[in-house]
Amino acid sequence: MTSPLPSVDSLIESLHASRLRHPQVGDKWLIAVSGGPDSMALLRVAQIHAQQHGSAIFCGHVDHQLRPESKADSEWVESQCRSLRVPCFVEQVELPHSDGQRTAIEEQARHARYAALTRMARTCQATAIVTGHTADDNAETVLHHLFRGTGLRGLSGIPEVRSLSEELVLWRPFLPIRREVIVASLAELHQSSLIDNSNTSAAFTRNRVRRELLPWLERELNPRSVEALQRIAEQAGEWQSWIESEAQRCLTAALIEPATEVIRLHRDVLMAAHPALLRECFVRLWIRQGWPRQAMTAEHWQRLAEVCQDNGPPAVQMPGGRDVRRRGTMIVIE
Repeated sequence: MTSPLPSVDSLIESLHASRLRHPQVGDKWLIAVSGGPDSMALLRVAQIHAQQHGSAIFCGHVDHQLRPESKADSEWVESQCRSLRVPCFVEQVELPHSDGQRTAIEEQARHARYAALTRMARTCQATAIVTGHTADDNAETVLHHLFRGTGLRGLSGIPEVRSLSEELVLWRPFLPIRREVIVASLAELHQSSLIDNSNTSAAFTRNRVRRELLPWLERELNPRSVEALQRIAEQAGEWQSWIESEAQRCLTAALIEPATEVIRLHRDVLMAAHPALLRECFVRLWIRQGWPRQAMTAEHWQRLAEVCQDNGPPAVQMPGGRDVRRRGTMIVIE
């Protein structure tokens, strides 16, 4: 079965090409559906692809209960899934008390959403949670990170695939696709969608990037600004992947007693590494140990690197109460 619709065809091709690039996504997918244009296009395209290639799809909708119309939105998504004959999971989530800051609410909602989607994915034994993020979302993310102050990892933007567990990945097959193609595909499919008014509120920084900054860049500087930012993200991602791989080798060589709670590292191995690689080596260590990184800034990673040098401070304390000391030929963290 081949669709005669140009924009729909391009979305199907993007999804299939991404699936071939990332076989770990498997063939049983939970489609994250808010009801907005991107997620409804994703649901329809995933359904067509499933019919063509024999994959299984489910819908996952999360009600954050932040808007008066959220219950009606959930019911609308359920009705759409019934008409499409796609099994639908809906979960209401309670957000913890916040200080009222928009960024805090956004972050809490994101964590709650992915936690709920993960629970749904386990229930239906899905191999991937699939979201409708586009090239425009990626460009917005890169700009948002850039102006907040970021390193190479932040410039990498949104990854196409990210592992959530041994059995489950987060997959974004529409990352190469512009939002205008999404809108055109909905018209071709005669598919309606919901509009979340919070996506137009100037109170959120990301919305100002989307509605003001990116259009200005495309109008005044480069009409292909999104594509340019996409290329930057891809190149940054490739370099970040290489640095992480090399840093992991460095960490493996430096660890003296990897199984103990007190971490001891060979200082000579660390001193031989390039400063950028050395900072990433400590990031890999934090990830390996499962230590929280939210409070770790670029300055903290730099101070860790300086402890390894003869002219650096002999000891520093990191967030979480971790003492890092230079002791002869070792770096000791306890």
